Amino acid sequence: MNQEAAGQSEGDAPIVQTDDLWKLFTLGDEVVKALKGVSVAVHPGELVCIMGPSGSGKSTMLHLMGGLERPTKGEIYLEGQPLSGLTESQLSVMRHQAVGFIFQSYNLIPLLTAVENVELPLIFDDVDSNEVKEKCVALLERVGLGHRLDHTPARMSGGEQQRVAIARSLIGSPKVLLADEPTANLDHANGEAIVELLTTLNSEMGMTTVISTHDRSVAEHASRVIEMADGKVIADSGASGNPLTSSNASA
Repeated sequence: MNQEAAGQSEGDAPIVQTDDLWKLFTLGDEVVKALKGVSVAVHPGELVCIMGPSGSGKSTMLHLMGGLERPTKGEIYLEGQPLSGLTESQLSVMRHQAVGFIFQSYNLIPLLTAVENVELPLIFDDVDSNEVKEKCVALLERVGLGHRLDHTPARMSGGEQQRVAIARSLIGSPKVLLADEPTANLDHANGEAIVELLTTLNSEMGMTTVISTHDRSVAEHASRVIEMADGKVIADSGASGNPLTSSNASA
């Protein structure tokens, strides 16, 4: 996908930006540095893959971008707003209104149907229930599950469950979609179908999408690839697709 197709123009401000991001975890007597001074910017309409092996920091990076965790040091900006000054309640509202999440484990409620799982994020919102249900059905049809509306997760394949999770992530009309290893639990055919679906949503809806993955075949669909190792960005293909060595690589 080229820069124009992704909906990005040279003057676009980043929709998500990290500045000197550090994340440390304490495991017993050991301090694990999951992120070490990472600075990246994602612009509206981009389809970005964060690549790296297990332990490289890519999932931690995604969780911090979406406000699921707070950094040890550094700042995260969503549409120019720093997240560090938000209370937990404000951060929860921000996630609800601006960020859609897709996880490798799907995180569906077993007793709920596909429609009920998709509408779950809006269950406590002051919205018309009929309009929400119509939107759920439309999203499920868009991801190819119009024939599975009343099915519970146990009656669906892994690929179908992930499509429900994608529809659920879109129900709140988020500004950015964050997908953490969305194909990790799927076979090749289903994984390829999910990536093609995310690519279609990006190109047709202009949905800013960031995917963490260890699979290079997934990254081949992206307009930009950020490579991580040992908590650092070691390469960034940039919006133009030309490999750039990150300034973080030598940090």
